[in-house]
Amino acid sequence: MWDRVADAHRQITDRPEGTLHGVLDPTGAWIWWFDDERGSEFGVWRVEPFQPGGTEWPGSIHLPPAYSAGLALGRDLAVVGSSDDDGSRIHVVRDSEADEVYLWDGPGKALWPSGWSRAPGDQRLLISHERTGRPRPMIWEPETNATQDLEFDLPGEVEASWYPDGRSVLLVRDHRSRAELYRFDLETATLEHIDTEPGSVTDARVRPGGEVWYAWTRSSTPAQIRTPSGVLLTPPGEPAPHGVAYSDHDVDGVHVFVAEPPGAEQPHPTIFIVHGGPTWQDRDAFAPVVQAWVDHGFAVVLVNYRGSTGYGTAWRDALEGNPGLTELEDIAKVHDWAVASGLADPERVVLSGGSWGGYLALLGLGTQPERWSLGVAAVPVADYVAAF
Repeated sequence: MWDRVADAHRQITDRPEGTLHGVLDPTGAWIWWFDDERGSEFGVWRVEPFQPGGTEWPGSIHLPPAYSAGLALGRDLAVVGSSDDDGSRIHVVRDSEADEVYLWDGPGKALWPSGWSRAPGDQRLLISHERTGRPRPMIWEPETNATQDLEFDLPGEVEASWYPDGRSVLLVRDHRSRAELYRFDLETATLEHIDTEPGSVTDARVRPGGEVWYAWTRSSTPAQIRTPSGVLLTPPGEPAPHGVAYSDHDVDGVHVFVAEPPGAEQPHPTIFIVHGGPTWQDRDAFAPVVQAWVDHGFAVVLVNYRGSTGYGTAWRDALEGNPGLTELEDIAKVHDWAVASGLADPERVVLSGGSWGGYLALLGLGTQPERWSLGVAAVPVADYVAAF
């Protein structure tokens, strides 16, 4: 952690597996960090003073270990999200004592806190839920347990954050792996579209004066910080070269991105780069590894198979009970399409991926050897039973 005033740095944890989640409370006096067992992502929140020499203790004494489903810290209380096989729960914690479960939507339904209202004295909290089959925001008041659904007609998955006055929220709508921004007025329930170029918005916030800043990228353009009026910030140093824009395709219900080497005749040597997770997705976003393969004359195919996020909970959860083989069914379907359409040379098709994508690459080489000329598995889940 960094004390900006004193220009002092402090290392909070020293664990061989590392610490993934850490949050500073609004007063700046306390640090919450997630203590999971050997990097398993299953654990408890711990709290300790920012100043060295203090004692750490559990963020909530009575909450059992679970997967983290978000944390929202107020000055007087904390809202802790936890997830296990029975679904996600939202708890209120005061002085390390957990109140009863305030929100629970049932098995398999996610809930996670998204942030307190920024208006002084306003005790409302944004909560993301999956009650409609796609992530959507609602407003919750922990002290009264009252909720307010936000009604708007937008396809796709939607996240929200507050405007400073608490009268509106900023919506990031993710639909078919591209994002748009909207302002939603809570009093009139009206939507105002905020101009953004097609691409991916990886984060967005409203500044104290009301201006929206957002992190934006697309397949052909490296990441930038933007406002609706233009580019605000680019990475320092020599800029990365622009890349090839993706084309997107629907292969019997499976959304696919393709990057092709410009000017080269089909069919191409082709690499399938399979995303990890599996609860993740390939977006219309700049990816150096994709552009590097294109520079070497390969077509690159990105498959948002069943199990991917961004397409609703039914699509995400479709692999339950048959993980690995479900994703490979979709990848095989796209392989057939790529060959039949003339995109891919059937004698030169590579299957690759990292983490869960590496697991799928290894599984695909074993179960579909006739499809793949070569496999590349980076940090794969090579023994599923031992790993999980």
